[in-house]
Formats: sequence, structure tokens, C-alpha cells
Amino acid sequence: MKRGFDEYVGFNDSTDISSYFDYRLDIQGRYHDINGPYLTDEFTRYALKFVRSHQDRPFFLFLAHYAPHRPLSAPTELIEHHRNRGLPEKTAIVYAMIEAMDRGIGELVDELDRLDLARKTLVIFASDNGPDPLVGDRFNGTDRGTKYMVNEGGIHVPLMFRWKDRLQPTTRGELVHFTDMVPTLMAICGLTPRPEDKPIDGRSIAGLLSGEWKSSQLPTQRFWQWNRKTPRYSHNAAVREGDWKLIRPYVTRNIPKQASAATPRLYHLGNDPEETDDLFERHPDVSKRLLKSLTEWSRKVERDRIRP
Repeated sequence: MKRGFDEYVGFNDSTDISSYFDYRLDIQGRYHDINGPYLTDEFTRYALKFVRSHQDRPFFLFLAHYAPHRPLSAPTELIEHHRNRGLPEKTAIVYAMIEAMDRGIGELVDELDRLDLARKTLVIFASDNGPDPLVGDRFNGTDRGTKYMVNEGGIHVPLMFRWKDRLQPTTRGELVHFTDMVPTLMAICGLTPRPEDKPIDGRSIAGLLSGEWKSSQLPTQRFWQWNRKTPRYSHNAAVREGDWKLIRPYVTRNIPKQASAATPRLYHLGNDPEETDDLFERHPDVSKRLLKSLTEWSRKVERDRIRP
């Protein structure tokens, strides 16, 4: 969890947590072993403390909750609520963890209101990926896939903005990307990249949020890829163009041992949101165009890393 640009509370690595009631926090570079207070509630407490201490000047708070990552643990009363609804034990715990996080975020938003900061503070909430398949079933709508995958179930996540009296309450269906967040914040803050800076991925959606421009001004293609260690674009990579989506299929959540020779798949999400009807062979022109775009994108983003 980042607190401003010079204050830090967080983990060094995943070994710092044995449970959400027993963990080690890195606070300003010093380790503190904590036993008792629930981790999610502690992050909420630090966030509230930071906002109160910085209320008289501009601030940036990056609150990256560990929940609902493993190891699973939550306050007993929250677990019991979901258990009594007939959910499996692991699922009940995961939903309890999400509820604790939701409760804390609500406290943070309420504090912005109480301190009369809501009109001056843009709040952005997002999830990082779809549900973890190793901790039991969770609701994921009709989306296919889970965390670790570039099917919709792994990458289609909530993204919410709150800026009192500046943004009008609404629901939008446009496709935006995490890479859009930095240019969006730069645009809102009136910042422009310097000529010597590296190119910024993504596109500012500040105009989309304010209603000043339409979705037709968004990028026409979006890209994803995920695997552990050295990136391999032969699998678990995707490009989307409108309703067309080409995927290089998922292989493993562990480190891939070699490049995948699996045939790419093509879906039309407008007609097939569950990604069940592979159109790769039936639409060769679309398949060829998107496969070429995905290959060119992978070379572009890897250029600096693989340069001799």
C-alpha cells in the first residue's frame, strides 16, 4: 500500500503473511510482526490515518488490498453470514474477505465526505483479475475462464470512478484498459509527457468520463498476455478489436516449459460472450489480421527487454 510518494506500508513478499491475523508489514522500510488485527482492517486504518494527516494538501493514495488472496481467513462473524447462506466453506471465506474489504473502502469514502474532500478527490476502484480457481467456486457471470487466463473470466473486471459533483453517476459499456489509468490521471492533473520520456501505453479516458468525447475515440485494438517468468506470447495472449477477440490458448498457471503450438482461437463476443464458438477457420481474414497485430505488439513491448 503506497501512502503518498514517500510513505509506504506493505509486504516484502508473499512469505510475510501466514494468515490475515498473523503477518509481517514493511512500514517505511522497517519490519513489524503483527498478530491479532485483521490485515484488511489494518490497511483501512492506515489509509484513513493518511487521508486525515494529508487533508490540507494534495495527496496520492494507492491502497492495494491483499484480499482476497490466499491464505484464506476472515473474521468469524463475516464467514458465518455467508456460510449460513449455504455456500461451501472456501467460498464463504472468500466472500467474507471481500465484504471486509468493501466495508473498509466504504469507511474511506465516508471519511472523504466527512472531511469535505470528496469534491477534490478522484477515487478509482478496480479488481486486478478474475476469481482464483484454487479456492472454490465464485460468481463470475457468464464469463468463461478465471484468474491466470485471458478469457473474459480472467480479464473482465470492475472499474469504478467516484468524483463528487465532477462525474455524473452512470454505467458505461466501453472497453478500457489498465494502461489507460496513468494517461488519464496525467490529463486530469494537467500533466504532459516530456519529449525524453518513453512512450506511455494506453489512452487517457478523461474525456470519456466527463462526456466530452465518445467511445469512437478509444483505441481500436487492445492486448493482453500473462504467464510467469519470461513472457511467452505463444500462449495465453489475446487481442481484441471491437467484438472480435483472438486468443492464443491458456496452457498453465505455472512457468511454461516451452512455446505452445496450439492453434489460436477466434471469438465474436457480440454473438458469443461466453467464448464457446471458435471462428478461427471460418473467418481467415480476421484471424490473419488479428494474429499479425498480436505478433507485432508482442515484439514492440519486448523490444527494450531483448535488445542486446
